[in-house]
Amino acid sequence: MVVLALSDGTTLAMWAVNLLVSGAITIVLARVAASTNKLQRVEDDRDRKVAAAEQRLIQAATEREARINAAEAKLHEATTKLIDERFRAMTHEVKTHVQGLTGTLDLLKLQLEDGSKAVGELYDVDHKIELGVASKIDQIKDYIREKAATKDDLKEHERSVSAKFDRQGEQISKLATNVAVLASKVEGGK
Repeated sequence: MVVLALSDGTTLAMWAVNLLVSGAITIVLARVAASTNKLQRVEDDRDRKVAAAEQRLIQAATEREARINAAEAKLHEATTKLIDERFRAMTHEVKTHVQGLTGTLDLLKLQLEDGSKAVGELYDVDHKIELGVASKIDQIKDYIREKAATKDDLKEHERSVSAKFDRQGEQISKLATNVAVLASKVEGGK
């Protein structure tokens, strides 16, 4: 330990300055520590607030996600109902068209049956007409056979016509000779 001498004024002044500086440094350090503690508390408070804000944001995001999921579920349900309703309407419309088509096909079937009967009747009438026409054709053939000339008849007729033409040619030539004789006599008498 150092003994202080009272006589030494500079030493005392230094000690006093040292004490004052030490006290000031202690006060400053205490204030710095208090400020540091205060800053630490502020920072901790800020961290808590940030954590709380993050927690609120996470909770809000979770709630928003839950609302979105709920809205999507409602939208899906509404879409499903809409599709089901549209499908029911289309099914009803198709059923109506199918019933109409079935009715039309039934009518066509009845008309085809009636048409088939009519065709059968027409076939019978056609067959009767065909038999009548065949009978008439046979009668015409028989008439032609009886009344029409055969090849031999035609040759005989040709010979007789040729003979007639030959006789008429002879008569015309005799007549021409007689006319020439008469003309020469008439000219000679003038």
